[in-house]
Amino acid sequence: MFESCKRQVELAEPVLRKYRVKLGIENHKGWRSAEQVAWLKQLGSEWVGVCLDFGNNLSLCEDPMDTARALVPYTCFAHIKDNAVQEYEDGFLLSEVPLGEGIIDLKQIVRMLRAVDPNMIIDLEMITRDPLKIPVFTTKYWATFDDSYSLCREEIWPRCWLWSKRILPDRRCCEPADSAARNKSNWRMNAT
Repeated sequence: MFESCKRQVELAEPVLRKYRVKLGIENHKGWRSAEQVAWLKQLGSEWVGVCLDFGNNLSLCEDPMDTARALVPYTCFAHIKDNAVQEYEDGFLLSEVPLGEGIIDLKQIVRMLRAVDPNMIIDLEMITRDPLKIPVFTTKYWATFDDSYSLCREEIWPRCWLWSKRILPDRRCCEPADSAARNKSNWRMNAT
């Protein structure tokens, strides 16, 4: 997926440059922050940067602050959200939670972004869905990663249990009207 994205952006870059349009590529679950930084340096375009999603790289066992430190210098737009994790038999569950109830140091990341650009747009990304299953305890999950991901199992992952403060939402146990009410409640909590 990352190789395809890189090719498409490289084709679009001359058009972005011609019309002076900045493109932010979201750090997504298909590549690590170090890979994204290396590619941006190689591309060397002021018109291609990062749309920083505060929590996406948790699914790749990256500490959110490490992700922010790597990507903030290239960021032109951001999605603020908070995440929490919970253990399950094959790894961990990852879910968006109301701001301040998860494991991400939101204030520090916002300060870092404001230092780069005080006028940067930061939008709220609040998704109410069942938690994502991240099967880090399976060999299949690690098949495409290099050896550096052993750090997740040994150093980063144990800290996640200390970080999480809440039980994750589970939409399977509620009716659609209850789910809609939970969405509204989460949005209200984030607005305060």
